[in-house]
Amino acid sequence: MSQTPTAAEQYQNLVTQEAGLLTGKARLLEQLETTNTQLTAVRAALQGAQLGFTVAQEAVDKPASTDTDPAPEKE
Repeated sequence: MSQTPTAAEQYQNLVTQEAGLLTGKARLLEQLETTNTQLTAVRAALQGAQLGFTVAQEAVDKPASTDTDPAPEKE
C-alpha cells in the first residue's frame, strides 16, 4: 500500500506553494521598487554632475572678458 496524497492534501499543498510564491513575489517587487528609487536618485546626481562639468568646461574654454580685453580708459 503506497502513501499517495489524497486530492485534498494535494490541493492544500498547492495552496501552500501558491502562498509562498506570492510572498516571494511581493518581496521581489519591493526590492525592484527600492532599486528603481535608487536608480532615479543616481540618474539625478549624474545629470547634476554633467551640468556642473559642462559649466566648468565652458568656463575653461571661454576666457573671461576681463582677462583678454583691457578695460577702456576713462578721460
